[in-house]
Amino acid sequence: MFTIQDETSFFETFPNLVERGPIKNFTRRSRETDDYNCIAYAAGDKTRWWWPQRGEIAPNGNEAYWPKGCPLGFSVGDFIQTFSIALGYAECDNHETERGYQKLAIWERHNRKVSHMAILIPHRDGWAMSKIGESVDIEHRLDALDSDTYGSVAAFLKRPKRW
Repeated sequence: MFTIQDETSFFETFPNLVERGPIKNFTRRSRETDDYNCIAYAAGDKTRWWWPQRGEIAPNGNEAYWPKGCPLGFSVGDFIQTFSIALGYAECDNHETERGYQKLAIWERHNRKVSHMAILIPHRDGWAMSKIGESVDIEHRLDALDSDTYGSVAAFLKRPKRW
């Protein structure tokens, strides 16, 4: 089993996550690592910590990465623009599976700043894969991460699948 160092804190931060029983809504998929974060994971990069703040030192001790020529803001619009410029995504209306497309979800806190991103699972409607901060990668229902920490899903992106 993949462990979480501080289980109590993890489940207090994400009170909607249920790991066992008939309403199980997430599964751990990796060991803890601070090599990358949820934004990098959504971008398909498990080698760097992505964050739009030049010079910021990530938890792994390296400088955070952000694609050149992309906005340095924290709004949903800034992230949509960055993923459009850097990775070819476009905003879309929903999480529903579309044949031939990969989709992402963006969470926003009450302060209108992006807090999390996830890759939607095409064969499991309403489910996603994401990296939880410095913790584990998980598969989860979209609403399972809704919390004071992450807020809720604010936007969806899509691009043609790259085989």
